[in-house]
Amino acid sequence: MTPENKTILTRNGWDKGIVGFGFAASEASCVAAIALVIAGKKDVQWVNVSFDDAEFADVQEEMDDIMKYPNSTKIIGVKDPVYKTLCGGSPQVPTIAINGQLYQESTEIVKMLADEIDAPMSVKNLIDQAIGFNETMLNTVKHWGWCAMHKAQDYAMVNKGHYLDYGEGNKDEQWERVTTNEVKAFFSYLESLLENKTEINGYFIGQSMTLADAALFNVVQSLELIAGLNVKGYYPKLYENWEILKASNPEGSAAYLNVFPGFAEYVTQANAEGRAKGFDINTYWAREASQKVPEETAQPVKEATPAPNESDDESVEV
Repeated sequence: MTPENKTILTRNGWDKGIVGFGFAASEASCVAAIALVIAGKKDVQWVNVSFDDAEFADVQEEMDDIMKYPNSTKIIGVKDPVYKTLCGGSPQVPTIAINGQLYQESTEIVKMLADEIDAPMSVKNLIDQAIGFNETMLNTVKHWGWCAMHKAQDYAMVNKGHYLDYGEGNKDEQWERVTTNEVKAFFSYLESLLENKTEINGYFIGQSMTLADAALFNVVQSLELIAGLNVKGYYPKLYENWEILKASNPEGSAAYLNVFPGFAEYVTQANAEGRAKGFDINTYWAREASQKVPEETAQPVKEATPAPNESDDESVEV
């Protein structure tokens, strides 16, 4: 915390209680909003953040209610110098101030809240898994999703430098293979968690929503709607679990659930040509499937030839 941070917080009355800065329809802001509710911190003063350099001001009447936080009255641009200073020179959403202490990175906020309320270890462990997957997920949705849309819009809403190394033709096959293998490993892990439950109820752990569910709230939609991954086809239980949770409309998620799919349509349109030509994340799942030879035809048995033993058969399928 710098003296400049403290001055901005104090001057605006943001040094007491809980003040959240975010874009209600964004994945990360939604994760933080849901987590605060689960942790019992519902009395949050939200400041809407726009994707421009607008100065701190009152929310205009014409702003669509679904695009802002309930009961929020203020808005500030992510590129505004005051907000940039508040964020330590690296403006992002969400940013949460709790009694004058600033927190950023949505899943790190979830982890902090889990420690504060002494969440069960199983919940904390899954939050740690989500944090470990964050970089892979961000790289994946940038490369196979967001990059094409932001390029088409001449990077009007984002820092261009954060996207120039991603997108079609900017990463080699080795990088793509390593990245998709990490996605496969994590999504297979989540799928296995759900396979071990007696029923799919919308939650990864137990019978009610936990901070682990908040930390993972956006993973299915981000990979499905932005990167274009066929989650329903490859990870059916994970997809079913998401559909149930989504239908429950958790407090703090309304803007994200209503508006995010609209953003995703722009992403899909921007990537349509590239995906049609083969720049499609599903290629790495299709290749894997095509390389798996059905067990009954893997080593056809010729007449008078001994059948392969079980250990040999298993060694083929790695």
